[in-house]
Amino acid sequence: MNRNFIFVFILLATLSMVNAIPLQKRATVFGKCPPIPDLPTQPEEISVSISPDPVVPGQTDTFTVSGTLSKEITDEYKLVIALADLSGKTYAAYFEDMPPTKPNTPFNVVKTESIPEDLPQSYAIGVGVTTLANPPDVIGCALAVVGGSSSNIASYPIAIP
Repeated sequence: MNRNFIFVFILLATLSMVNAIPLQKRATVFGKCPPIPDLPTQPEEISVSISPDPVVPGQTDTFTVSGTLSKEITDEYKLVIALADLSGKTYAAYFEDMPPTKPNTPFNVVKTESIPEDLPQSYAIGVGVTTLANPPDVIGCALAVVGGSSSNIASYPIAIP
């Protein structure tokens, strides 16, 4: 009888310790952007990784963007990194120069940006290779939604005003 009580006590103590250990947060997964309205040609998917992952509000984050695009990246193209809530409110937008790259040639860009302190729990990160013209020529794009689903996004996070 005492053995059963000891076993149950150890089992409950172990379960409470396991429950107290914080869960490992999932990695931010970037995927293909949904179709962008009014663009004759939809952008190709690019690869994005971030460090630290997930982003930490009020700190800097390093974005590593790479890919191979079928269109040439010229001086007029910029790397756009935008953070927005799921209702479409933009919290930050960064515009960085891209190295000129020939078509079908791999590129790799590493940029460090400040993450806004007031970033909400659910947000989207949009990363694009685009011109700033009106209409923009978006040739590469990736999107990650944290704390929600992409079907909840009210507007496109890297839209150029």
